[in-house]
Amino acid sequence: MSLNLKLRNKIWQIEGTVKLADGVKKRVRQSTGYPTAMRVHAEKELSDLLLDIVSGKVTSAKPDTVDDIARLYLRKPDKDLSDTSLHNLTQLTRDFGKVLIKDLTLRQLTEWYGEMDIAASSIRRHMTTVNAMLEYAESQGVAGIPKWRLAKPIVDDSRCRWLTEDERDEFISCCDPAARPILAFFFYTGCRLSEGFRLRGRDLRDGQVTVWSRKGKAKKKKVRQLPILHEVAVHMKPSYSPSELLFPDPDGNEWTRQEFYKYFNRVVADLSIEDFVAHDMRHTYASHLVQKGVNLVVLQQLLGHETLEMVKRYAHLAPNNLTEAAQVLSKSLGVAPKAHTPKGVVTQIVPHEDESIVVGHGFMAETKGFEPSRRFLAYSLSRGDTQGDV
Repeated sequence: MSLNLKLRNKIWQIEGTVKLADGVKKRVRQSTGYPTAMRVHAEKELSDLLLDIVSGKVTSAKPDTVDDIARLYLRKPDKDLSDTSLHNLTQLTRDFGKVLIKDLTLRQLTEWYGEMDIAASSIRRHMTTVNAMLEYAESQGVAGIPKWRLAKPIVDDSRCRWLTEDERDEFISCCDPAARPILAFFFYTGCRLSEGFRLRGRDLRDGQVTVWSRKGKAKKKKVRQLPILHEVAVHMKPSYSPSELLFPDPDGNEWTRQEFYKYFNRVVADLSIEDFVAHDMRHTYASHLVQKGVNLVVLQQLLGHETLEMVKRYAHLAPNNLTEAAQVLSKSLGVAPKAHTPKGVVTQIVPHEDESIVVGHGFMAETKGFEPSRRFLAYSLSRGDTQGDV
């Protein structure tokens, strides 16, 4: 280990080569900041540096910042990050990028989230991204990763805000022509924003578009096909090249959320619509389908949800479904329930003139050619429950 003080431009410099605690040799050349007359102070700084090296406080590894960890997470080879995750990381690094990851505290982030003027559901998604970033860095052996994780707020996902068909059509017609095609697409397909923004000519075939998303902890790619309805097709070109965007922004580029919200929020303000956000276009699509009789299993497939639980919020929009389901058995047999026959009343089996029969308690079975089985007749006769000719 050899470190010395050298005078350069009348300032004492520490120079030399040392072997660090992790066995790596490192060349040192740093200024003490002290002028010629303050050699004693420069020697003190040299002594402190040597002590840190001997005690292992100085290593060859450069301390990682939040910026470093975010970049590492963005370079993950096994999955694509959503636009939401990229936006969340941008916000985080903007305010904490230069902070050493070992110095980042739970209190800092908790207070930071508390100052955000966004919905609890958005904060929850943001925290999910940060926790995933920390866990990935730890799995990669990065030193100094905090052991704490953000406690995400509990969110009620049952919100279901939607527009009537007239309100939807007015919304589309009042929109700036530059955004009208993609607005119509969202209202008539129920796609997520990220799914619609990235669609290109290669995704369009035989009047259908292939959309995809990554959901769940495993971030598996989920693909589904959706029909392009006439209400959307009228805003589209007759043909597209494979790499051409189906719904470009006014500059011909892929839409960003910030750019899209400018047009969307302008229509909301112009029409004085309360409590309506971009994701509610998806709720509008789903609500109209259920109101028109589409069952929840089909709706689940159209929306691209992994479980049926996610579409149960729309069940109340089809209030007659349960009643109709309960009557299916009765209708399928062609019978209509009547008053229950009191105990002691004789049950009869009488042939009907059109080969239908009347079977006990006033129920009519319209299935032609139906005859009671011998076992049934024997059982009835043995109990003495049947009177008259059979």
